[in-house]
Amino acid sequence: RCWFSEGPMCAPWNFVRGKPSVNLSVLLGSMLMASAHSAWLVVALCLLPYVLCVMPDAQFFSGLNLDLPQLAKVKTYYNANNIPAAKDALVTYYKTRTTPKWYFDPLHPNKSAVTPNKKGADSLVMGNVENVNIPYKFPNGSDYDWFFNPTYKSDKYPYDPEWQWQFNRMDPWPVLGAAWWGLSNDSYAETWAKQMTSWVVACPRPAQVNQSDWSAWRTIEAGIRMGGSWPDAWNRFLSSDAFSPDAVILMLKGFMDHGDYLQTFHTSGNWLTMEMNGLFTVGALFPEFSHAPSWRKFAATQLFEETRADFLPDGMWYELTTGYDQVSIGNTLALWQVASVTNCTGDVPEGYVGILQNAYRYNVKLMCPNGQLPYVNDAWPVNVAGQCQQGLPYFPDDELLQWCASNRQKGAPPPFESIWLNSSNYIALRTGWGLEDTYMLFDVAPLGARHFHQDKLNVIVDVFGRRLLYDSGGGPYEQSRYRDFAVDTPSHNTVLVDHQPQRRAGPTDADPMGSGNPKTPRPTFQTSSEFDYASGVYMDPYGTQAIATHKREVLFIKENIVSFVIVDTLTPNDSKPHVYQALWNLLTTEYAKTNLSVVTNDTGLPNMAVYPMVPGTGVQTYVAFENASSLYGWDVDRNPPFYIHALEIVHERSGAGEMQLVTFLLPLQKNQKAGVKSIVASNENQDYTIDFEDGSSIHVMLVPGGGIKAVVSKAGQVEVVMAAGVDI
Repeated sequence: RCWFSEGPMCAPWNFVRGKPSVNLSVLLGSMLMASAHSAWLVVALCLLPYVLCVMPDAQFFSGLNLDLPQLAKVKTYYNANNIPAAKDALVTYYKTRTTPKWYFDPLHPNKSAVTPNKKGADSLVMGNVENVNIPYKFPNGSDYDWFFNPTYKSDKYPYDPEWQWQFNRMDPWPVLGAAWWGLSNDSYAETWAKQMTSWVVACPRPAQVNQSDWSAWRTIEAGIRMGGSWPDAWNRFLSSDAFSPDAVILMLKGFMDHGDYLQTFHTSGNWLTMEMNGLFTVGALFPEFSHAPSWRKFAATQLFEETRADFLPDGMWYELTTGYDQVSIGNTLALWQVASVTNCTGDVPEGYVGILQNAYRYNVKLMCPNGQLPYVNDAWPVNVAGQCQQGLPYFPDDELLQWCASNRQKGAPPPFESIWLNSSNYIALRTGWGLEDTYMLFDVAPLGARHFHQDKLNVIVDVFGRRLLYDSGGGPYEQSRYRDFAVDTPSHNTVLVDHQPQRRAGPTDADPMGSGNPKTPRPTFQTSSEFDYASGVYMDPYGTQAIATHKREVLFIKENIVSFVIVDTLTPNDSKPHVYQALWNLLTTEYAKTNLSVVTNDTGLPNMAVYPMVPGTGVQTYVAFENASSLYGWDVDRNPPFYIHALEIVHERSGAGEMQLVTFLLPLQKNQKAGVKSIVASNENQDYTIDFEDGSSIHVMLVPGGGIKAVVSKAGQVEVVMAAGVDI
């Protein structure tokens, strides 16, 4: 019993100096009972600051609008100081009210409206949980320790605070809810009620914001559970006997605590979208709360202003990640959906949803041949058609969304192929919009506001629909050398200088997207039916110093011989010799190395040949290499086995003065041979002739100061002359 409050339940922070501890409330109670010994009393009193209690009844009832007619009986009992009767009346009201509406009718469980996952629900009853793709079974079934993390001091996994954080999102609760509705097995409802009450008791709201390791109250988790698992569970289990009157009151207190917490301690960026979606949902689902109207208005206004500021003119979210772009879209839309179903759209600013149209269109413009988004900064698989299906009901006349939402089956593809998205500075180059087209994403973007990688001028390539020259997306947010590798320059297809990675400074108030050196030139872009050309410049530090400027030019030959010529020009800021390495990461371990190239060699799949064109360029290949200081050739994935063997090719040149690395990338159809007979450099390595065994050739001429000319002669085809970045 919490002897210094009105409520019967109390719980500790459950950590001391950032590490999991014993349950301090239990320890404290034991010490107080032993307080005849003055030493124990002193220790117990010293622990009081670490103990927090569930919201007291007086605070809870003062947070209700008891002047509402539907709460008249509750008010009468409360004013008579009959708290048990007031609680009973409140529970009866909530168990029978018919508004606000929800996505399903909580009073009449409909078995046909759900698809229960019996195996998943039974596993949860047994105490099995999985977060960040790492499973754990609690030894006492669903008796959860909400501050537990199996990756802490683990011999099997690197420490990942996300495990415990995401555990407190209660993502599995909808599985239990759907199973109880569909299978009428009370063990699912009982398991949920046990988990919910244990959490509210063990994790009371802190007085100050807590975003640290071991926190159950990071604002992102508070927003996520209020916008998802909690309202779903409230409505799924409302008619269950397992959802007892005491449990109802306890959960209502939890909702009320969250509302106040999220309004007081909100942040910005994608976190704010989750926080405000959660806050609005609490205010919409519980209009009986005194602050509900202000919560709804505050949340909708805050999120509207954030989206107006953070979605760039081309449609990308200012964090510049294809993963969190979708998080921001989804939570922004979710607030409107809750407003619509609960009849609270009047609290949402005019034009709120319209901001999202450009964001959905952006996804289509960046889409890879396989229908996914490229991995940009921290990212994961995103099905673009699914996103368009989500947005199309709100923008039904948008022909671009119509075409994509139909899985490219209805309507016409976009009237363009390649495009420079010139607010975010991502450039998508493609031969077309089919499943087996060839595609390149050229990253000439700023760092990004959050979740960024040190990877400017990175390129990724899908060859005839196959993801091959890749970016891993960063992998899990664990504390490991693999995570460090996955977000750093060595895991990307760009350049190291003196073995040092890029080190752009993080975003600041003055430079919120981390654009870096203000003297950096803008990207250039040119497109036609025969070729695309793009260029970008990196002028920020490698390691601790701005050693050299890196300019990358890409010529994408789309006519006759589909291929890429990539020119990396390194201009040092001093007269000393330097080492320059161009990195190429490929999703394969099957390859052949010749005196001309490295060719991937996967049977039955498209492949690619990688040629260094400057004579004397050193070539090294690595597959799953690691030593005390370096990693090469790893695809770090969010899913098991997490660390996947891959091929990394390193092209190296060294010397003083301006130097160039020139690379020829040749996509190969299934079972196609590269067929390159020779690559001959001339004119002081400014001209290159690539001769093929069938008599075809590509003549490449580098233009001083920038630009590439090329003449492509395909056996039996008309010769094509290209002038990229310059006049013919």
